[in-house]
Amino acid sequence: MPHTWQKIKVYTKLFFICAVMLAALIFICSNNRPVTISFLGWRLVEGIGAWLLIVLAGLAGIIVFLVASRTSSLLRDFRRLRSENKTSNQNSRNAD
Repeated sequence: MPHTWQKIKVYTKLFFICAVMLAALIFICSNNRPVTISFLGWRLVEGIGAWLLIVLAGLAGIIVFLVASRTSSLLRDFRRLRSENKTSNQNSRNAD
């Protein structure tokens, strides 16, 4: 039964993420005119189109996903190694 609730939680999060992404895509496509991107007073890009902005946002999302997934797997491996180290230390203490 807990496995079913875990699936429901995951699919609900996925649904809401997809709904937000769809709303963002609709907003970007409905405002299809050149925009200027500036950061802290610097003009980074002028006259960029909405489709190019979508592509850039998608690439940024892919990069963030790859970094986050790699970081989470590294943290998981680190926790596993630490727990294995604790158990081996406890076993060696018990053997003495």
